[in-house]
Amino acid sequence: MVESAIYIEKNGYDSIWLADHTVSTPVGEEWPPVLEAWTTLAAIATQTKTLKLGTSVTDPHRRHPAILAQTATTLDIISNGRVILGIGAGEAMNLDPFGIPQNKPVSKMRETIEVMKKLWTGEVVEHKGEFFDIPYGCLVPTPKKKSIPVWVAAWRPRSLRVTAELGDGWLPSAYSPELLRADLETIRRCALKAGRNVGDIEPGCILPTILTEDSDEAKEAAQELSVRMRVSIAPSTLRSLGYEGPMEFDIVHWRPDPRSMRVLMEKAAYVPFDIVKRLITYGTPDECIDRFEEFAEAGLRHFIFLFLGSIEMRKNARRLCTEKVIPHLKQLS
Repeated sequence: MVESAIYIEKNGYDSIWLADHTVSTPVGEEWPPVLEAWTTLAAIATQTKTLKLGTSVTDPHRRHPAILAQTATTLDIISNGRVILGIGAGEAMNLDPFGIPQNKPVSKMRETIEVMKKLWTGEVVEHKGEFFDIPYGCLVPTPKKKSIPVWVAAWRPRSLRVTAELGDGWLPSAYSPELLRADLETIRRCALKAGRNVGDIEPGCILPTILTEDSDEAKEAAQELSVRMRVSIAPSTLRSLGYEGPMEFDIVHWRPDPRSMRVLMEKAAYVPFDIVKRLITYGTPDECIDRFEEFAEAGLRHFIFLFLGSIEMRKNARRLCTEKVIPHLKQLS
């Protein structure tokens, strides 16, 4: 992981993002290893100088907001102000197996963000809310740049409003340009209603990407890999794309065991590739650049590549992205 971070910093990338998960989806009967995100980012911070360090994403359930705020501040100081805190409402896979409750997740996410922003001022905080009671809290030192940017993973109406009212950035995953444009308009409308400057909210997106020298090879890989990717797409996103089939799956509520994964995959297989392919960028560098330009025209400003496939495929995609795609995207900014 550290070697990858050093490579991408040297080759023009602006940021690296790590999923803050306790577990990952099993492959067959095997459980992939998962490293804790914040300590891994700290290791990366010591070996890089300019790379932004983001979580994609943490949640409001596993850590009290004071602990999360202090952890992020510590990394921010180690990295000289390079932290972006990505946060979402949480997923059952990281919580249920360990008995961690997740009641009212969007409301809890909102209050967590509010508390962290108060604590980052360095002043004494007295807060009594629905989830947290802080009689006399103060965190010192403060972040390097007064506060830490909070990017909200949102795709449903309530979480989009949280983004608009409290977020410094927006961090959805697996979107089409059309969906991104529509939800970004919702965020901007809600931000104006809340009296915020819409330019203060940075639109980012995690983009599942298959990048090869051969167009047919990329399409074949997309068809194969989309079977597994289907389980990570929000049902509301599928509905927005026109899917009207069975919807008895949702990774947000899924428990991570091999049997549940098999059942989830079986149900998700009903979703046709013609729907899923709209959420994947795949093809040659030129084909992917065309797609990324569509995202830029829709309002995307921060491209986060999630390269799919085998280790060899991902390494090749990273090389092609470095050589062909990154220089072009920098011209768009």
